[in-house]
Amino acid sequence: MTVTSQAFVVCGFSQSADKVIDTVANHMGTNNISDTSLKELFALACEQVDSKIAQVSESALNNGTPCSEWDVRALLEHMIEELYWVPPILSGERLAEAEKDIPDKLLLPDIQTAWERAANTAIQAVADTDLNNEVELSSGLTKAKHFLEEITTDITIHSWDLAQGVGTESQLDEQLVEAVYDIFKEKAEEWHNAGVIGESIAVSESANTQEKLLALAGRF
Repeated sequence: MTVTSQAFVVCGFSQSADKVIDTVANHMGTNNISDTSLKELFALACEQVDSKIAQVSESALNNGTPCSEWDVRALLEHMIEELYWVPPILSGERLAEAEKDIPDKLLLPDIQTAWERAANTAIQAVADTDLNNEVELSSGLTKAKHFLEEITTDITIHSWDLAQGVGTESQLDEQLVEAVYDIFKEKAEEWHNAGVIGESIAVSESANTQEKLLALAGRF
């Protein structure tokens, strides 16, 4: 397993994990989300996936998703791998050191257990971290808070992707959507220009916040 398999919100971009994380984390805007609230939002983003994971059958793993290059299996592998990066990065490890913590078989022993193990470990690591700490990425140091904002955004968007892939409830928590939209909209243009996300989709003024968030991520 190499770090080149990890991509940000819009699937299909081939940037490596360190480049993507550096691009987003080092340019993440300041916002009014407190550290405690951000930690709770990350846990809430993971919880959004829980019920969807329970709906994933073996036959559904080959279903398509809004990520045109990923089926449900590839999407799940991405999401679980992403969570495995969280503890070592927050503990101050460099990406090359953190890579040793990523298992080769991400969906074993079964999908439910694999997700719960990765999510619970990441949530605990986040809870134990001072988000004012600096974490070391390949480009240098950045705040743990900025890294967590990016991961929370990614898991939230992919929760919707997974729901589409398995044909289950796709309405996300309203509080989570509002917070992630505030994070995302501030940097959408910059991320697009950096090649981190794809083209946004225009929606009407009457669109709800979830629809606006998905449109920024090139969905809906």
